Amino acid sequence: ALPIWEVLGNSASAKAMTDSWETGLSSAEAALKDGKFFDGVQFINCCMEAFAKVLGDEGDRIVKDPSAFVAEFGPKLTPEQKDTLRKMYEVRGDIITGLGANKRAATDYECAQALGEADTGLAAKKSQAE
Repeated sequence: ALPIWEVLGNSASAKAMTDSWETGLSSAEAALKDGKFFDGVQFINCCMEAFAKVLGDEGDRIVKDPSAFVAEFGPKLTPEQKDTLRKMYEVRGDIITGLGANKRAATDYECAQALGEADTGLAAKKSQAE
């Protein structure tokens, strides 16, 4: 599979956006691992908004209205993009659970499930958050 910046025309700005969300995702995962949930939610939200721009969405629905975002963009995504977004929603759900926002975390887990194969770990996380 080609890196997303090559698919988008190999422009410097596309590569910068890709680097931005990849760095944000790594930072969010590190914050989650360290139990720094407030920092983690900042990283994951910025990361997801940068990823949405790579996908062609300039708004913040990816974090504010994830179900609608996934319904609209899910069918258009490559398998690699679905895997990335599924991981983002799972990490975000884990971080938000750490902050005590279980209902919102359940929505993120549901979106992660909608993007691919049913993962028993996701189903358990979603049911625990509800």
